[in-house]
Amino acid sequence: MWLSDPTCKSVIHNAMNNHVVGSPSFRLCKQLANCRQSLIHWNHHHFGNINSMIKDINQQISNHQAYVSGKLYPKEADIQYEHDLLTQYNELLKIQEKHWFQKILSTPLALEFRDDELIWGANKYGLYTVKSAYNCLLRQCDPSLVNRISIFSKIWKRKLHKKIKFFPWRGLNQVIPTTDLLKRCKFGVDKTCAFCDSDESQLHLFIHCPFAREVWLDLNLHQKVLEPNMVDFKTWLSEILRTLWQQDDDLSIIFTMGLWQIWKDRNENRFKCKAASPVALKLNGVVIKVDSKALFQMITSTASHCPVEVSVLLKDINKLLAQIPTTTLSWTYREANRVADALAGHASSIAMDDQWWTNYISPRPLDYQQISNVVPSTCSFWWLHPPFFLFECLDSDLRGVKFERMIRQ
Repeated sequence: MWLSDPTCKSVIHNAMNNHVVGSPSFRLCKQLANCRQSLIHWNHHHFGNINSMIKDINQQISNHQAYVSGKLYPKEADIQYEHDLLTQYNELLKIQEKHWFQKILSTPLALEFRDDELIWGANKYGLYTVKSAYNCLLRQCDPSLVNRISIFSKIWKRKLHKKIKFFPWRGLNQVIPTTDLLKRCKFGVDKTCAFCDSDESQLHLFIHCPFAREVWLDLNLHQKVLEPNMVDFKTWLSEILRTLWQQDDDLSIIFTMGLWQIWKDRNENRFKCKAASPVALKLNGVVIKVDSKALFQMITSTASHCPVEVSVLLKDINKLLAQIPTTTLSWTYREANRVADALAGHASSIAMDDQWWTNYISPRPLDYQQISNVVPSTCSFWWLHPPFFLFECLDSDLRGVKFERMIRQ
């Protein structure tokens, strides 16, 4: 098949004529190696993707014929272009015929004559397996189920805890025991969502619920995950998983963890009455910097004597520090805590509930006029319009200005 192609000889001739310096035996070995690499590249270009080339040409012919059929008097250039496409298509068919002819000739034959055997075509080894038969039946019944099988295979390969990997599978099979599913199974449960007053369903719990929207927003997945017009949870979940796997494998892991965390917090709230905050984080390895040297010495001092008016506060501080693993406490100049001091001053200047962060915002609209009707004024719209002083503080902190004592060190 190669020798019948006129370009094959030129490829060999060019590869063997490449200038190589060295002994005769070295030059011969190098020229043969160059010839081998050139033939591999030439074969891949001409025959390796022959099926895709035929498919592309066939699509071009169909599109052009549909375009020409809409004209009353086709131009000569259109007719010539169609003729060129058909000629190229026929040439590719000839190449494909030579390709299969070469494959048939290269098929090894048994040394002894044997009777033909039946093989199972759905398995690459020719052996019947229950799995291959199951996949064949799925393709005949519903081709979309094959995509679900590929999704399941990717889920099992995730480097996650088994119960977390198992959770998306439950979602795709719609067996997550939300209250609407339990109601259909005749269980007497309260159908109200654990986070809001709406009726709970898989679609509501993981997409429409204000708590879920806050979780996806905090994970920076809201633009990829939140679909306001989605009406089917299984379709939403399969599309999100497939899209995230194509874009970034880490995002799919974060999304899976987000699903599990929403479900876990829902159960904590419903059965243990522990309301979780969407912005609650597990703090490890925290470095706390105190800008009051006197307070730092009192916290770190082992001496028991301290002012009576602050002794209770010091006990609370030490108790909170003990709850955070691997905490480091250090002292720094007041300029280094400029941003934190500005935020604390702003918070103390307004009437704000101590637990304002647990009153998470309902689905965040993009229109500012709508925001004013949803978000309390005490939240200051920081997530959309932070106070101007905050930009100034962050800019100063980033550039290291106004920190004279720190710069001198």
